[in-house]
This record gives sequence, C-alpha cells and structure tokens, in this order.
Amino acid sequence: MSDAESVTISLLPVSLSLVHLPRSRLEHFTQHVLRQILQPTPVFLNVTCNEVEVSLFAEYDTLQEFHKAARKDARRVRQRDRESRMDAHTSPRRAKRTKEDWEPVEVTSERWKVLQIDSHSDCLGAWSVLPIAWSSH
Repeated sequence: MSDAESVTISLLPVSLSLVHLPRSRLEHFTQHVLRQILQPTPVFLNVTCNEVEVSLFAEYDTLQEFHKAARKDARRVRQRDRESRMDAHTSPRRAKRTKEDWEPVEVTSERWKVLQIDSHSDCLGAWSVLPIAWSSH
C-alpha cells in the first residue's frame, strides 16, 4: 500500500458522553453549551441540533454541569411519577388533566471511546470519526 492509499487509525485518549438537551430548556443552558464550544483545546466535541433537541457528544469530564442537571431532572421525574400514581388512585380525572411541557436533560450513563480514521488519500475524504461503545467491565 503506498502512502497515498494509507490510513491511520487512532483511539482518542478520552471518554465521551452524550447529552440530550431539549430545545425548550436551551436558554437555561446556553452558557454551558458555549463553554463546550469555546474550550481552548478539546480532544473531541460534536454538537448536533434539530427541532426537538441539541445533542452534545463531548469529553465526559467537561460535562459536569450537564451531569448535575440530569441527576436533578431524574429525581424530579421520579417525584412526578410518584405523585401522578398517587393522584391516579385518589382522583383519576385530575391525573389525566395534569400535563407538562417540561422535558428533562439526559446524559448517557455509558462512556464512549472514539476511533479517529485519517486517510492519506482523497478517496476516503480528509478524515472521519467513528464512535465505538465502551464497556468498563
């Protein structure tokens, strides 16, 4: 294989997490999202936006504010589920009428590793990145 056709595969040296941030809550987390983008030397960062959410795929250690928010939101969801079950027993009509737009911030519990593939030819493009599952077993 000539140098023009060679490929270099590297395992990036960080663990990554995936954050799901509902668009409805983006204004409360704008500073945290910008902090991710403006890091001086991130090893890896991917930001994806659609109508429903903003997804951040970033270094696990840099997402602490999102981890805190996700834990708090998970407690809030559990509390609402308990209250909803109790309300359903005492007043079925009231439980059905209670509807909320609020959506939780979620951070994957799995950590990910990423393979970076550098092509030294134009046929594969300049580079591509493939996520692979990480298991801490």
